Amino acid sequence: MNPEQARREMEALFPGLETNEALQTAFRAHPGAERYLEDEPELGRSIPWVLVRCEIGGKTITGLVVSGTSARHGWNLEEAFVMFTTDIAASGAFVPVMHGTATVSVIGTVPGTNRNPGRPDAVTLLGQLAEITARWASDRRKTDAWGVWSRVHGQPVFPECFVEFHRGDEVTRGLVIAGALDAAGGWDFTRPVHLMIWPAREITLDPTQAEWKEVLHGDEVPQSRRG
Repeated sequence: MNPEQARREMEALFPGLETNEALQTAFRAHPGAERYLEDEPELGRSIPWVLVRCEIGGKTITGLVVSGTSARHGWNLEEAFVMFTTDIAASGAFVPVMHGTATVSVIGTVPGTNRNPGRPDAVTLLGQLAEITARWASDRRKTDAWGVWSRVHGQPVFPECFVEFHRGDEVTRGLVIAGALDAAGGWDFTRPVHLMIWPAREITLDPTQAEWKEVLHGDEVPQSRRG
């Protein structure tokens, strides 16, 4: 997959991607961003960039949620939150949205940045993740089954845990598409997981047989090593 194809796949997977990225850039350049990043250091990392549309006092405002009550896969938008928007001022403005004062809808969510930006293969890995996710999304049976399961278990609307398992010189990397959950709602890596690996093959793997693992994207699971 070339960069242009990967970009098209990303835009299909993440609605509002172009607007989301433009707002991220404007937010980072805004002098008020530092305070929000200090309060929410995981924003743009384990907390994704959530693009919302709010109907407030007869006006429609689109922006990124930058503060509020965090939930496992983003924000609890039933509680008060703050969004960053360029609809009010070209340089950006922070708009508090109080509970019950606006009609809020999510346009799209963009996962946070790769936790390993120093890896020389980071761009390649992102392309693999986009391609694997697109192939998964093309299978109606998988998406329908995931949709039911995710609503029951409070999971994201599509798989997002991209993980790498190491055993000796062997490296297995894939998107977790099935498995057991732990008490916190993340994948239980003490039990077998079902992976879709690049380009489109599926395997079941026992994580306990790996010497170590690294979560490249998605669930915030620390790297683990066998003693």
